[in-house]
Amino acid sequence: MRFFAIASVLFTAAVAVFASPVVERQAPQSVAVVLSGLSDTVTPLANQLLYANAQNATQETLTPIIGDISTALTGAVSSLNLLVGQPTEVIMASVDGTTILAASDIATLLSVIVNLIFTAISAVLLVVDVAIYSIIYALLAALGQVLFNIAV
Repeated sequence: MRFFAIASVLFTAAVAVFASPVVERQAPQSVAVVLSGLSDTVTPLANQLLYANAQNATQETLTPIIGDISTALTGAVSSLNLLVGQPTEVIMASVDGTTILAASDIATLLSVIVNLIFTAISAVLLVVDVAIYSIIYALLAALGQVLFNIAV
């Protein structure tokens, strides 16, 4: 009887291995595609931070916005990491995939995003109340760290 119990457990485990879904690896996107998508996601969020004032710069309003920016940046870093080992034609392809961009073109795309985010961060730091400064500062420091990772 014990043999059948062990055999059924082993059989179930073997079938589970073959029945598990196969996860497809995401095809890498070019740096331009990743940065364009990041810009589309981050721009409205950063614009919300640019219009922060003493009345609306609270933990409740700023935390989700900063969290969404951080999530978008983390996703972009993950997408860029997929490009490691890819040919230059894939890495430097334009958004439509028809041309290969120069490094200066990629730098321009990145600089626009970095400038937007740091301008928004400075706007928040100018109006945030001292009572929540430490909480917001920790969030902004984490955001800065993620932004640094994308630039490196």
